[in-house]
Amino acid sequence: MPYYFAIVTEQDRLVHDLYYPPPTTTTTTTTSISPTQRRATDRAPVPPALHTFQFVAHAALDVIEANQWSTRDMHLRNVDRYGNLAVSAWLTPDASTRLLLVHSATDEATRAAKAFLQSAYELYVLLVLCNPFHLATEPVQSARFHEQLLLLAKKHLSG
Repeated sequence: MPYYFAIVTEQDRLVHDLYYPPPTTTTTTTTSISPTQRRATDRAPVPPALHTFQFVAHAALDVIEANQWSTRDMHLRNVDRYGNLAVSAWLTPDASTRLLLVHSATDEATRAAKAFLQSAYELYVLLVLCNPFHLATEPVQSARFHEQLLLLAKKHLSG
């Protein structure tokens, strides 16, 4: 089952995204660079189903905004569904940044999503927010962050 992970700011601006497993193409591409870091001409072809994942993730933002102040939890479980897809979210303490994961709507995938989102949040704080030269509203340019996200995805979302 493929997954789609996105980090979105308070103004609904995408600052980082990740497809897991990465789409395979016949051309040689580097998987260590996020699609948001590539120019439009350098992008690998994306399978049409992954565009659906982007749509589902961004459609869930309204539901997340409606629910984010009604709970003290940072993890919002299965906030939105579309067919057999579900969206889980992890919020920063001030709710200025949302980490979204589109996954299958099974209990096993929901448990894996929570573990992945918690680890991704800790990595985001460590490698991005603690960087004094990075603005939280700008795209994440760190190749190390993307590589570590891939390792987290492999650890939590495979199997």
